[in-house]
Amino acid sequence: MTRLTVNIRNEILAAAQTKSGNRAKLEATSLKRKEWAEQVRMAAIGDNAMELDAIDKKVEKLRASIPDLFRGDGDSIRKRGYLNLNCAGLRVHVNEWDGDKVSPREFTLTADHALVQQFHDILAEEKSNTESWEKVKASVNAATGAVTTVKALLKAWPEAKELLPENIEEAKSQLPAIQVADLNALVGLPSAE
Repeated sequence: MTRLTVNIRNEILAAAQTKSGNRAKLEATSLKRKEWAEQVRMAAIGDNAMELDAIDKKVEKLRASIPDLFRGDGDSIRKRGYLNLNCAGLRVHVNEWDGDKVSPREFTLTADHALVQQFHDILAEEKSNTESWEKVKASVNAATGAVTTVKALLKAWPEAKELLPENIEEAKSQLPAIQVADLNALVGLPSAE
């Protein structure tokens, strides 16, 4: 009889999140947020975007030609891994793009800007995704927490068979055989009368 270990419970939960579509929803929303962050960065750079990128590439090419001993630490054009955004009065730390890119330290979007509404739509989607994720998590944890063996889980929730890890038969606990004579000698048993 296979015990329902913490590891097996976690694998069941992970499979349930994938099966419910929650994992795909989180990834899609994360991608939307990355795209939004890049749009905010480009809006912050404004009309200078193409020019700044071209200058940055030229400077990096020249910088690479300088021997390491003489190369300075700073960038000629400010590059950051984040942007502090005033999103119509809401302070947002935008850092969803990869690496350091040309970006100002701060930027403001007014309430009538399309990126502000897009941000609120993404927040609403993230909240919905989190609620759905937590609901599945609580329900699956309640179901798997109510039993101690895989057999009992399948009796209470037969459909969970689809969520079980493939190597479930290999997960049987293998208790070591106790060598009583060696153990008694090690501990000093039986006690002399």
